[in-house]
Amino acid sequence: MSGTYNGAMDLSRIANSIVTRLIVFGIAVALITGVARYFLLSDFLRADLEKVVSSQQEALADYVARDIDYKITERKRVLKQLASILPLGLLEQPAQLQSWLRERHEFQPMFSQGLFVTDVNGVAIADYPVLPHRMGTNYFDRDYIVAALAGEVTVGRPVMGRAANEPVVPMAAPIIDASGKVRAVVAGITATAAPGFFDLLQQIHIGETGGFLLVSPRDQIFVAATKPELILKPTASSGVNSLHDRALAGWRGSGITVNGQGIEEVSAVASVPSTGWFVVARIPTEEAFATVKRTQNYIIRNAFIIIGFFLVILAIGLSI
Repeated sequence: MSGTYNGAMDLSRIANSIVTRLIVFGIAVALITGVARYFLLSDFLRADLEKVVSSQQEALADYVARDIDYKITERKRVLKQLASILPLGLLEQPAQLQSWLRERHEFQPMFSQGLFVTDVNGVAIADYPVLPHRMGTNYFDRDYIVAALAGEVTVGRPVMGRAANEPVVPMAAPIIDASGKVRAVVAGITATAAPGFFDLLQQIHIGETGGFLLVSPRDQIFVAATKPELILKPTASSGVNSLHDRALAGWRGSGITVNGQGIEEVSAVASVPSTGWFVVARIPTEEAFATVKRTQNYIIRNAFIIIGFFLVILAIGLSI
């Protein structure tokens, strides 16, 4: 009974000790301030980083969009010029027309899959370079040929090339006679993987896992992407990605969203005016806000160090 009584007295003395109370108070303060710093500093850092990363993403998206717009505009200009100077008499001379196309293509080889001319029925009557199965093929089922026959210089729906057998961006311009009648169409085909076309978008990564998307809202497909497996694939269904839905409706800017794979990311959207497409620059928030995670880990480590320090002082104080 005496031992039990003395033990109870010792515990009571320790519990009522001013040193113990100060140490417990110090540990409580360390815990409270640690928790406060964990949440407050994390929120502050995330909000600050979101502004910085969003600004960077917008700049990247805009730069890539302007680069693509320039390349598309130049190709449309070349096609329009070719259509305006093509001698109408060559439309009845396929061999000479092919030589004429060869000279222009070799002088200004913007179209990696070459040029071809169709008659008013959409049938290819000459091409260069010569690709299997292109001559004599009817392209009236292609939107860019239909639009050109209606008098428009146009960029068609990106497709798997019928002759090229790879993803391509087709363009076409009407060949018009002096009376204003469309006599034929000249088309130019560029592979999405062609050097000097979508290089910035397809070869440059943002951070370790981020990248770019080029989207056709009219066709709701990915025209090009940093990840090749996405090219010509359909975009996410409505309701899956809120920023994507807004971008399809014309919104441009940046924000945080969850993509079709369920990954949260910072995305920025910029227009390609010559086509109606838009570029998306994106990076997962896990990577973009990695500093927040490191700061949280630092706060937790420091809290344990401070608590350990107080426990050491408690042990020293009780041993005196």
